[in-house]
Amino acid sequence: MLSQLRNERVEVRACTYYQEHTGQVALLIADNPTHTLDVLQKAGHQCKSQPVILVEIKPYNPAILLKLHDALEKSGVSILSSHLCSCDSNGLSLAVLTTDNALAFHVLQQAQHFV
Repeated sequence: MLSQLRNERVEVRACTYYQEHTGQVALLIADNPTHTLDVLQKAGHQCKSQPVILVEIKPYNPAILLKLHDALEKSGVSILSSHLCSCDSNGLSLAVLTTDNALAFHVLQQAQHFV
């Protein structure tokens, strides 16, 4: 699947896999979601798109994850799912799906100034 996307010039920023009772699920963060969905659907994959927030954490420090989580919790934003992915040797990317992505984006942006 990743080679198909690469051949279609889709930049995958983060990717993780997990197994469900119906089969394997791939979670992707790509530079162009509409094009990515088109490529994957044409290849026969079932797909859906959902906006998430991607936070790059460089250099990686586990304490930053707790501070970001606390900032969201204090603002009343619930995390529906989160995934930690390596982005390069210097850091990680945190993909977050929340109950209010617009507010979460603002909160996380402010929180990064204080971590």
